[in-house]
Amino acid sequence: MILRSVNDTYAGKYRDVPVTISGTSYIPPQPYLIKQEIEDYFLFYKEQKNQLHPVIMAAELHVRLVTIHPFVDGNGRTARLIMNLELLRNGYPIAILKGGNDDRQIYYNTLQMAQVQDNKQPFINLVADTVKQALIKYLELLKG
Repeated sequence: MILRSVNDTYAGKYRDVPVTISGTSYIPPQPYLIKQEIEDYFLFYKEQKNQLHPVIMAAELHVRLVTIHPFVDGNGRTARLIMNLELLRNGYPIAILKGGNDDRQIYYNTLQMAQVQDNKQPFINLVADTVKQALIKYLELLKG
């Protein structure tokens, strides 16, 4: 649905070509590995959904999907949608990862730490801080 009318060739399909991500040294898995990686993604969710805190799970789902990079385009958008679905399903507000230059660079830096250095904590902290700020705003609105 994300690529419909944008790139009909790849809309709804896993990529069948190798890709690189500009600005990072991380190289996503080759196309022939994607199906197994996605199966492992859902297995992780099934095994951990009742073990991990929902905010941590939401961050994990996001970083794991963009790390697999299963689509030619729309990986980040899809990952943000899945992350926010998980947050909403568990009673949390959506995490809007801001798009300003400084915020975007922090986002990319924390993703690279997760992908290249296998250090997900900075990305989890980014998502948790974003959720916390959203909760604070909602509570302020409720106070009137």
